[in-house]
Amino acid sequence: MVDFQLDEMQAMLKELAHEFAQDEIRPNAEHWDETAHYPKETIQAAHEMGLLNLHIPEAYGGAGLGSFEEVLVNEELAWGDPGFATAAYATALASAPIITGATDEQKEHWLRKIAEEGALASYAVTEPGAGSDVAACKTTAIKDGDEYVINGSKMW
Repeated sequence: MVDFQLDEMQAMLKELAHEFAQDEIRPNAEHWDETAHYPKETIQAAHEMGLLNLHIPEAYGGAGLGSFEEVLVNEELAWGDPGFATAAYATALASAPIITGATDEQKEHWLRKIAEEGALASYAVTEPGAGSDVAACKTTAIKDGDEYVINGSKMW
């Protein structure tokens, strides 16, 4: 049986995220939508409060928490504005492949920038004809000496 009772830290994190959404996101959401404004400064503020990229290992400056804690926070941010939550958590999507497949040197460089400085990251998946089905993607990366030659098309 799974116990979904929040522990003290999780409850505190959820409350902090809700207060941030109530005070910083919700009052601005309509304006951001109407003006197509990317709220970088508010995303940075969420980072500074410790609400983003919770999954980054402690060894690279992160909180080392799990997906459940990220879901708790993202749910509250989405209560404030789903668009904000999507934009704020895009970096988490981009950092996951770094955590699972990068060298220690790459992890140290990129994950520390994300965790400690609030650097933003993204990755390109969607292709014409494949959508976001990674098994159907046609882009290739061919090793050429010390470099890779990337060939393909992405959208967005």
